[in-house]
Amino acid sequence: MDRWLVRTWGRWTGTLIMLNEPQIVASRTRLRAALTGVTTQEMGDALRAVVKTKTNKKTGVTTSTPIKPLDRDRLLAALEVAATDGATDQQIDDLALAIAKASMEPAFRTAMNALPDGEEFRKAGNALGKYNDGQKEAPEGPQERTYIREVFSGMLAELRQDPRYADLQMADLQAVLWYAEKRLYETAKEDVVITGEDVVGYEDEDAPDYANAAAAVARANGVPEPKIKAALKKESKDGRAAAARRSNAGSSAEVQAGGGQQAEGGGFTR
Repeated sequence: MDRWLVRTWGRWTGTLIMLNEPQIVASRTRLRAALTGVTTQEMGDALRAVVKTKTNKKTGVTTSTPIKPLDRDRLLAALEVAATDGATDQQIDDLALAIAKASMEPAFRTAMNALPDGEEFRKAGNALGKYNDGQKEAPEGPQERTYIREVFSGMLAELRQDPRYADLQMADLQAVLWYAEKRLYETAKEDVVITGEDVVGYEDEDAPDYANAAAAVARANGVPEPKIKAALKKESKDGRAAAARRSNAGSSAEVQAGGGQQAEGGGFTR
């Protein structure tokens, strides 16, 4: 029962957002304290040193390119404001969000952790970001977990009554819901997932989804990268997104009438 299933459940039941005000207040206090051990100058020096190098095979010339400069500059700007006397709660919250966004990049995490008080600064910001976000990512307890399982077991049993879905497993049902939930978050440009005091963020091509898993297998079997990217683009544009739009437009009637044929799937070919 992963966080995406729980988020779907939270939306269905109106329990997705659960703000914990005492934790928010405590986390703000913690981040304010962490600010005393970090300066904009040293943070800027550390993050600007994070670059990606590339060597031209023909000329042998190596060039350096900054990694995610917008995220870096956003963090530095928020830090400069929050470090001033009299910084408001909103400015502290803005800093926390900037820390969470920057922390998605592993190289930035490493750079922050290397500073004397950088790791506490990063973790304090991520903790506040988590509590401000307030999204439910796990059942409230054994009772709700059992109830969720009962509901989804009933859904699965009903779907299996249709001969087309007789072999459907719980993992399949969860995967179908995962795609829809992921698309919803993509629409909202949500790409920061905070767990505990750390960030589990990802770029779209790094997301733990089934299409990307297929792409990884294709790469391992020697399929050229341009073909993989073309297949992913087609799958994203013509497959899941289109199916979601058809569903929202009321295609359930077509399915009930027997016209719900599966669209031709894209794939990777050598």
